[in-house]
Amino acid sequence: MFSPNTAEDTRMAVKNILGIQSETWNEKYLGLPVHVGRSRRKSFAYIKGAVAGKVYGWKEKLIAKPGKETLVKAMAQAIPTYAMSCFYLTKSFCEELSSLLGKYWWSQQEKENTIHWISWEKLTKPKDQGGLGFRDMDCFNIAMLSRQIWRLIQCPDSLCAKVLKARYFPMFSMLPHGLASHTPGEACYMEWS
Repeated sequence: MFSPNTAEDTRMAVKNILGIQSETWNEKYLGLPVHVGRSRRKSFAYIKGAVAGKVYGWKEKLIAKPGKETLVKAMAQAIPTYAMSCFYLTKSFCEELSSLLGKYWWSQQEKENTIHWISWEKLTKPKDQGGLGFRDMDCFNIAMLSRQIWRLIQCPDSLCAKVLKARYFPMFSMLPHGLASHTPGEACYMEWS
C-alpha cells in the first residue's frame, strides 16, 4: 500500500486516519487478493490449488464420463469465475487449469502418460459441433471482462463507471475511437491484441 520511501510515522498516521489495522500482501477481500503484484501466477495460485484439490479428490473415485462431465462443468470450471470477472488471468495460467481438467477427464495420474483421444480444444466446442461444451478458460476470461467493460459503456452514469473513468481515463474515452461500435467481445479482443 505504501511506497518503500514513505516514512514510518506517515504510514502510521494514514493507517490511523483510515482505520487500517495491518498491511499484509497476502490478504483477500471478497475472495480475491487485495494486492496483485507483477506475478499474477503467484497472486492467483490459490485458484489453481482449489481446482487441483477438487480434481485430485475426484480422481480417487470411480466416476463415469457423464458424471465427470458434470463435475468439470459445475464445479471445477465454476471456481475461477468470480476472479475472471475482475482480473485478466494469463493465457498460460488458463492453459494450466485446462491441463488439470484434461488430465482428470482422461483419468491420467500424476506422472503417468496416457492417450488423450481428442484434444482439449475439440472438447471445448459445443455439443452440436462434436465437442462436450467445456469452457475455453482464456476465452471465458476475456468474455467476463468484456461484459464488465460493456456494462461501464452502457451505464456511464453509474458510480462504478464514474470512479473508474476519473481514476484511469480522465482525459479520454475508455475505448479508443472506433471500438465503441463493436460488440463487447470484439472491442475487448481488439483492445488487448
